[in-house]
Amino acid sequence: MRLKVGLNLMGSDARLGPRFERVLALAREADERGIDMLTFPDHLAIGASAFEQPLHFGEPFPFPREMAWYEPVTALAALAAVTRRARLSVNVLVAPLRPALFIAKQIATLDVISEGRVSLGMAGGWHEAEFAASGISLKGRFGRLEEQIAACRALWGGAPASFHQGHVHFDELYAMPLPVQGSAIPIYLGLPATGRHVERIARLADGWSWGYVADPLLISEGLARIQEARARLGRNLEQFEVKAFPLPILAAGGGIDLAATFACVPALVEAGVTIIEPNLYDYCTTEADIPRLLDQLNALQRSYA
Repeated sequence: MRLKVGLNLMGSDARLGPRFERVLALAREADERGIDMLTFPDHLAIGASAFEQPLHFGEPFPFPREMAWYEPVTALAALAAVTRRARLSVNVLVAPLRPALFIAKQIATLDVISEGRVSLGMAGGWHEAEFAASGISLKGRFGRLEEQIAACRALWGGAPASFHQGHVHFDELYAMPLPVQGSAIPIYLGLPATGRHVERIARLADGWSWGYVADPLLISEGLARIQEARARLGRNLEQFEVKAFPLPILAAGGGIDLAATFACVPALVEAGVTIIEPNLYDYCTTEADIPRLLDQLNALQRSYA
């Protein structure tokens, strides 16, 4: 499996300004340059306290309060109109905040608009204030995530669709249009490869999305657990993607040392990563860094062609 490169547009407003047409121009350029995947992150809202106190990952929310978190599927629909080849991805959709039927409809519509280019990252979420504001309990979110994936697969696979599991029940629904890719839309789960999540990823996902990586051993050990579980379930071990990117290395004079950062990629590939997907906010200090980031991604493509 060749190495693919993606570009996560997180923080695009901080690097390009608030006019979304500039994001569209960058997406068009990245697509023309052969970037494999264009991605938006997801948060509906961030509570003020998240910026002031340690969260479950040990530090306050590490992004500016004013940074734009565009609704990802809406934003990707705009990108679909100005691109032709790059896959369009969410990394990762906080799925339990949305009804399964709504997710299925949004993603099917995006897949039709993009002519079958959707890859969907999903996760259970973590921010309690975001759940509370949505009137949804944080407790039980991973069970709901499983139900949503199964319900979406059922709705994407044909019409009429029926489904009964947990909190999701319906009979003879026509949820049109059906996606171009049908029920085979690739789903990546952004969960740690520990405990019950290992079996969850192995059973439900086409890929594993893990974000920043400082130690490739975390990837290799986690992937080994996932693949062992996939083997027990009789799933194909070859067709499984792993999305990650190296932790940015700071230059002595400030800013990001892209050369040193990307020098860490071979170790990640050796560990099993198949998609390298840095984001604009962390990899680019200013707009002037964006062309250099695209150059690095194209160089990676050439070296792993």
